[in-house]
Amino acid sequence: MADIADGAAKPGLSTPIDWPTKPYLGVKAMMVPLSASMRVDNLNDNLLLALRRDDATGDMQPVSIPKGAYLRLSDFVNEYDFADYQYPPTDKFRDFHKFGRTIEGYPELAR
Repeated sequence: MADIADGAAKPGLSTPIDWPTKPYLGVKAMMVPLSASMRVDNLNDNLLLALRRDDATGDMQPVSIPKGAYLRLSDFVNEYDFADYQYPPTDKFRDFHKFGRTIEGYPELAR
């Protein structure tokens, strides 16, 4: 609340900001790729819970989104999904891939 009160006193919420030289005055924001999300809330220390609109059907769907990555692996086609993909020994994304696929309901795709 203190950050919001402090930010409200600065340009950006009620007065124009100096774009493009100082675009982030006021309350600090973090850009995240959560397209079609209608509502977002904390689920726990690791996940956000979002209510988003399905692009193909227009239906609303609840989804979990990992904090830090702010994306769902199942929303993208990536090299991890190819049947012949082999993780390099030092691949730093392997654990995230297993976590992401499991929380999205596709544990069989996390190799």
